[in-house]
Amino acid sequence: MRGIGHAALDVLRAEPRTDPDRIAGIGYGTGGAIVLELGRDGVDLRVIGTVNALTTGRPGEAARIRCKVWAGVGSEDPPIAGRGAPDFGARFSGEAPPHAPSRHDHRRRPPPC
Repeated sequence: MRGIGHAALDVLRAEPRTDPDRIAGIGYGTGGAIVLELGRDGVDLRVIGTVNALTTGRPGEAARIRCKVWAGVGSEDPPIAGRGAPDFGARFSGEAPPHAPSRHDHRRRPPPC
């Protein structure tokens, strides 16, 4: 996963209009897992935002993440419920702040940002 993320960053950084000091990572599912892995690999991102990124390879390396993380988990979403959402928060427990999961019931309006 990290290789895919680094390849995408290389393409983005090669774009002349890209400000390399203002790159953020956002992803859903596997894309979110890739972004989290980039953070765990020490990539300097401004912020990471993920939704349902339940497949993460190296959660113990979260201390290497140098930016804020928003991780949304659709704990009441039928495809996610019972497949890791209950322990998602535990994967971040004891890790460096500001890594905090957020649970959202898809049947209700999302919380304001």
